[in-house]
Order: sequence, then C-alpha cells, then structure tokens
Amino acid sequence: MKVTYYGHSCFSVLANGKNILFDPFITANELAKNIDVDAIKADYILI
Repeated sequence: MKVTYYGHSCFSVLANGKNILFDPFITANELAKNIDVDAIKADYILI
C-alpha cells in the first residue's frame, strides 16, 4: 500500500493495483496550486 498526500485533505491510496483518490479539491484550492491535476491517476474518486 502507498499513500500520497496532495495537501489540505486530498490524498490517494494505491492498493492491489487500484488508485483511490480522496477529496480531490485541487483546481480551485490555492494551497494545492503546485499540483498537476492531470498527472494524478485514479480508479476511484471519493468525495
């Protein structure tokens, strides 16, 4: 399992070949302006 923190409350978990993205408030978030949203891969997105 691999956990990646993107800022604020956004993070992803890679487990068993699936990537789950939690709370992806990135584009309009000033604190996450350095994150390339197109580079984040997600099989599932939970909000």
